[in-house]
Amino acid sequence: MAAIKVLPSQEFLQECFNYNPYTGILTWRERPLSHFKTVSTMRKNNTQYANTEAGNLMSNGYLRVTISYTVYQVHRVIYKLVTGLEPPPELDHENNIKTDNRWSNLRTATVNQNRHNIRKPRDNTSGYKGVSTYKGRKGDSIKFAAAIVINKKRIFLGYFRDPKIAHEVYCEASKKYHGEFSNFG
Repeated sequence: MAAIKVLPSQEFLQECFNYNPYTGILTWRERPLSHFKTVSTMRKNNTQYANTEAGNLMSNGYLRVTISYTVYQVHRVIYKLVTGLEPPPELDHENNIKTDNRWSNLRTATVNQNRHNIRKPRDNTSGYKGVSTYKGRKGDSIKFAAAIVINKKRIFLGYFRDPKIAHEVYCEASKKYHGEFSNFG
């Protein structure tokens, strides 16, 4: 895991950006000379970027911005811009859309809570989160195993002939143990 970078001050960020909490869009402001080494650099930057949407898509799906030669994740910049506080190590996008930076979609989380709020893995063969295909002894019909992770421990919930029923059992356990961070997709 990469070290978490300390963001510039809220005042500095306010000089850099406008943020619309309802759309989640961060836009560059016309920045003052104090942000640059030369007047020509300031003019070039402001001509090119002022009033344009800030952020480029990273390979991991998050948006990033570069401020004073340092790259930051946009949702972390937004958190400090809004609260004035350094963001916690984990910020969760409630709807799992990493580019949806509406304030109502961002929330603080623990590492475990953030992991609970993920979609089913791409290599899942059952078609349901929390359910894996289980082939018993020779001659047995295929069954589906439901399991959930609680406090870093995998808890077996049972075998089922129908993957939908196995998923329902997983969903109930997830609601109970993961609460608002449950994700059934």
